Amino acid sequence: MKKTETNKDFTNFDFKSVESAFGMPMRYANNSSHLVACLEKSKLMLDDIFQEKINFLLNGLFYADGEVKKSLFIEENMSVFFELKKCVYDAQIKSLNKI
Repeated sequence: MKKTETNKDFTNFDFKSVESAFGMPMRYANNSSHLVACLEKSKLMLDDIFQEKINFLLNGLFYADGEVKKSLFIEENMSVFFELKKCVYDAQIKSLNKI
């Protein structure tokens, strides 16, 4: 079962902030704390397949030393961020439909 199909209340979840971060992740290369926070928040709502992708991104951001390596890691994985952005958007629509 997908986590988006549970009875969790996402009314306090800042979908726009997370969507924005995943839509333009390069702007967070020099200070990735916001991007990491958005990835952590997204773990609450996405299924196991995306949990693995989120963990991959989190590990890459944590272990990349310096802005240049983080920028390169983000650039190489833009498609994963865009895929997560779409999933967050879909989860937002599902949560709105439950209201």
